[in-house]
Formats: sequence, C-alpha cells, structure tokens
Amino acid sequence: MAESPPNFVGNGDIDIFFCLWVGLSMPHLLWICCFACVSALLYLIVAPWPTDNRIPFVPFITIGTFTVIHYADSLLPLISSAY
Repeated sequence: MAESPPNFVGNGDIDIFFCLWVGLSMPHLLWICCFACVSALLYLIVAPWPTDNRIPFVPFITIGTFTVIHYADSLLPLISSAY
C-alpha cells in the first residue's frame, strides 16, 4: 500500500471525519474541525515539536467532538443563523 505524502492528513483522520459526517450535520463538523485545529495548535505551543514531524490528529478530533457535543446548544446558532 502506498503511503500518503508527509504533508497530508492521514487515512485514519479521513475515516473519523467520514463517520462523524454520517451522524452529524455540517455545522457540527465545522465546529469540530475548528476546535480540533485550535487544540492542536495549543498542544504544539506547549509541547515540543515532534522530531519526525508527524502529529496524530485523531485525539484533537476527539477533543473537538466532545466539546461540540457538550456545547452544541450554544455553538450551533452561531453558524446556523448564517444560512
């Protein structure tokens, strides 16, 4: 099996986002992606940069998912009002 280029999202991340897409709406996914990226950036500020330049993104997707599901009543009107 061919490996993906080093600067791309891994296959596991795409699978997780697909499973979330099946069960959640697009505003949920936008917020999940936002919180996952912010938590990954915060992690990289606090922790040293990995020597192999590979960062597993699934833990940050999980943090984003739990955050969005817990605060969905407050977050979803912020995006849904734009539709």
